[in-house]
Order: sequence, then structure tokens, then C-alpha cells
Amino acid sequence: MRKASVGIDRRLVLAGGGAALLIPSAAQAAPANALPPQPDAASRLTEERAAAAREGKHVLISFFASWCGWCTPMNAVFEDNAVRPILERHYRLVHMRVIERSVARRAQQWANADAVYHRFATAGDGLPFLVILDANGSLLSSSRSPAINENIGFPTTPADFTWFDTMFRTGAPDLSTDDLAVVRASFVRHYG
Repeated sequence: MRKASVGIDRRLVLAGGGAALLIPSAAQAAPANALPPQPDAASRLTEERAAAAREGKHVLISFFASWCGWCTPMNAVFEDNAVRPILERHYRLVHMRVIERSVARRAQQWANADAVYHRFATAGDGLPFLVILDANGSLLSSSRSPAINENIGFPTTPADFTWFDTMFRTGAPDLSTDDLAVVRASFVRHYG
């Protein structure tokens, strides 16, 4: 009597005490509901910089993760109906998922996104972390405040807001006081 096929290639891997490991065939390696491969973060950023150059804008990268408590309100500010048009006039906005902890969430990251984050962030910067680049990829500003040499993340204090104003104006010198007031008001609405 023949054994029924179970649909996987089996290879016996002997190591140390003779343990066996089953390795699925290529056809079986990814479940049917697996996410497609993610684009490369550096390539995606190059595309955004090229678009920014064509449009006369800079690139604003918002690094975030699912486990980051402050990232949700930060994303809400950027998606706010009053704020998004202001940002889009001055920036190509890029939301980049990074340093996820679970396999499922890491599968949602762009390939090499952590490397892009670590190119700009220092140890301990945490999330959310913002970076403003010119169209050539040069760093114009970030959410790391030089006054305290730390990432301020989501602004909550007067000093945080002062740095955010400076950071946004560095990336968009023609950003009006009224536009900054709209962005600040959204931060206040989404705080806590």
C-alpha cells in the first residue's frame, strides 16, 4: 500500500542528536493569505525625493510602529482634514512603519525600513520620529530637539511646540503663522 502524498517535499536534516526538520517546498512556503513582498524603503524614498524635486517640495517622513502609543495621535494629526492640505502644499508625506516587534507587523514594513530609520535616528530616539529631507536627501530637520538633544515625539509642552514650529518652518519657510496655528490646534485636539 502506498502512502498518500502530504504535499510537501521532505528533507531529513541530521544534526547533533539526529533531529529531523521538515522544510516545505517552495510552493508551500508561504500561506495563501500571505502579504505580497513589500517595496524597498530606500527605493521608495528615492521615488518620493524625485517627486518632491518635480513639485518643488521637501520630504516629511513620519516613522511609526503599531506598538507606539504616541504614533496613533501623530498619524491622526497628519491625516486631519485641516492639516493634510497644509502639509501637502509643502511636503511629500511618507509614513514609514519601522522596528515592529511581531512577525505579522514586520511583514507590513517596507524592506529595509529599519535601516532608513537608523540612518537618521540615534539610539534612544524612539517613535514617533519625524525627518524632513530636501529633494537631494539631505537632512533639513528632525523631531530631535537640539535644546534637549532628544526626540520630542508627539509635542505636548510649549518647548515641544516651539521646536515643531522651527522644524516645520525649516522644511517650509513660507509656511504661514495661520497654517502653523492649524497644525498646533490639531496636535492639541489629538493629545490624550
